[in-house]
Amino acid sequence: MIRLCITIYLLLLVPTLILAAPINVYVRLDDPVLAKSVSEFNNELKRRGIFERYGFEPFLNRHPLHATLYLATYSKARAEEVVEVARRLACHSLPVRLEITGLSLTNTNFVMLNIDNEAMPQNPPLQQLSDMATLKLAGLRDYNAHIPDWVKSIPAKRKAFERYGSPNVFFEFNPHISLMAPVLKEGERSHAFRGEVQTVIDAWGFPYLTLKPTVLGVGYADEQGQITKEIAHFELATCPD
Repeated sequence: MIRLCITIYLLLLVPTLILAAPINVYVRLDDPVLAKSVSEFNNELKRRGIFERYGFEPFLNRHPLHATLYLATYSKARAEEVVEVARRLACHSLPVRLEITGLSLTNTNFVMLNIDNEAMPQNPPLQQLSDMATLKLAGLRDYNAHIPDWVKSIPAKRKAFERYGSPNVFFEFNPHISLMAPVLKEGERSHAFRGEVQTVIDAWGFPYLTLKPTVLGVGYADEQGQITKEIAHFELATCPD
């Protein structure tokens, strides 16, 4: 009887898990100079044996470079609505200028490129695009989505997640390009990884780049926010109506 109850519970639970998925709305970064610069940095880490030592690979090997505007979990039945909202947002939005200011490393082992969100401090265009995506899409999200553990530990991030379905929106918006993130439990290996990578970052002269992306993408994402499958993409400022 107990086994039967467990089986029924799992049958009820699995469809819920399958029918909800993270969807990322982002600007695509197809710039060849950016890709080359990231590859050169990755090759330096590979030369030092960091990928092999910590058992992971950089995102560029499997995922496109992008800057997230709004990432949330939705019922898969909502995917078409998300795409339509993104289409209208893209066609009424001008291309934005992004300034890459260098590499950084987080306490959660994410290596990323920083995007200067203060290049136009009175009205940052990327912030505007993120704000509009959040306002138009937050109402479609899955309100029962799991709150990541790292979000729970930061009150401002948790508040943003509970209200908007994402920890990185509005005042918490922190634009960046994620390059890699090994999954390591906090401890000696995690500290060692950060120490090795920070040494490379401190010595590495990542070029100052100015980008002007023209494409807004919509795609399914994994737990690290990386695009696993692009659903649709739209050129900015091309709306006929």
